[in-house]
Amino acid sequence: MEEQKLQDILEIVTFIKDNGATKQDLQDVRTEFKQEIKEVRDELQQTQTDLEQSIQQTRNEMIDHVDGFIGLHRKQEVEIAAMAMHQKRTDKKVEKIIKHLNLDLV
Repeated sequence: MEEQKLQDILEIVTFIKDNGATKQDLQDVRTEFKQEIKEVRDELQQTQTDLEQSIQQTRNEMIDHVDGFIGLHRKQEVEIAAMAMHQKRTDKKVEKIIKHLNLDLV
């Protein structure tokens, strides 16, 4: 019975010895884990930098498009004002012609 207990203990100790992690094994795993965490952090930092640059580029493109639209709108306002002035001048000329020919247009 006692010999069986000793045999069981020896078997357990042998199993732990064969399959257990040593301090060095744990330190190696820890070092690998720290390196992987650093790599993930670096990738995240690069992704954040890339995303910020992409957002900035998109923002600049949007501003350029809006500025272009505003420029077209202002140009259109100038063209409309020029056409209105041209129409007023034409109306005055027509009025002078009507008056000169003594036409009665209703």
